[in-house]
Amino acid sequence: MGYVEETIRTMNTELNRIFTCLDMLSEDQVWYRFKD
Repeated sequence: MGYVEETIRTMNTELNRIFTCLDMLSEDQVWYRFKD
């Protein structure tokens, strides 16, 4: 597997982790801002 393919695989893995974490939050939690 070449560098580009490995990078794409890694990015897809990380993207799936982000989606998993976002699915655990309510919409209000996702858009919460600490400071205006």
